[in-house]
Amino acid sequence: MKKYIRINAEFEQDGTMIPVRIIWDNGAEYPISEVIDVRYFKPESSGKIGIKYTCIILGKIRDVYFEDARWYVV
Repeated sequence: MKKYIRINAEFEQDGTMIPVRIIWDNGAEYPISEVIDVRYFKPESSGKIGIKYTCIILGKIRDVYFEDARWYVV
């Protein structure tokens, strides 16, 4: 199940988007210490292209997704 979240992101000079912080509904914020992989994917539900960021958050590997101009986790 998708859980939509807020993300602070930075943009590189070449336009690359890098997530740097997750912000939950309750206001809790967690820094993303590193993005270790970025891949395009095609979700079955929408058929559009999305981006999966594999990140290190609080020392754990987590996936964060960007699709249709929205961020989510599963």
